[in-house]
Amino acid sequence: MKDKKLMSMFFIASVLALSSLPLVMALDLGAEVSKELMCTCGCGKIVYDCLCDTAKDLRAQVDEMVEEGLTKKEILDRFHDKYGDTILATPNKSGLELVLWLTPVVIAILGTVVIYRYAKNKAPIPDRLVTFPIRDVATREPVVVESAGPETSYDDLFDEEYRKFKEKRKS
Repeated sequence: MKDKKLMSMFFIASVLALSSLPLVMALDLGAEVSKELMCTCGCGKIVYDCLCDTAKDLRAQVDEMVEEGLTKKEILDRFHDKYGDTILATPNKSGLELVLWLTPVVIAILGTVVIYRYAKNKAPIPDRLVTFPIRDVATREPVVVESAGPETSYDDLFDEEYRKFKEKRKS
C-alpha cells in the first residue's frame, strides 16, 4: 500500500512538473530573445538588463509573441522589420556587416606577416665589421675572450657610435 501511494505521488509530481515545462521554456525563450535586443530609449543597454519603461514594454511585446507561439527567429525578424538594424544587439553577419567583422582580423594577420618578413630579411651586423675590442665593464680595459659572440661586440659598437654622435653634436 505504501509503495502504491509513493508511486502515485511520484506520478502526480512528474505530471505537474512536465505540465509546467512549456511555461518554463516560454519564459526562457522570452529571456533569450530579450538578451538579443537593444533598448530603444537610447541608454545603450540590452533589453534584458535595462530597467526603463521602454525596455519593460519591449519585454511585454516579446512575452506576447512567445505566447502566440512564435519562434526566436520570427520574433527577432518582427523587431528587425519594425525598428531596423539598431534593435539587434549583434548585427547580422552577412554582406557589409561581415566585411566589417572580418576587416580587423585580416589587417592583424597581414600586419603580422609583413613584420615577420621584414624582421626575417633584416640582415644582422656581421662580426667582421665589429673591430673594437671587448672591454671589461668595471675597468674598461680590453679583455681577450676566446669566443666573443656578437652580443658582446654590439655593446662596444654602440658605445663607439654614441661617442661619434656626441662628437658630431659638439662641433
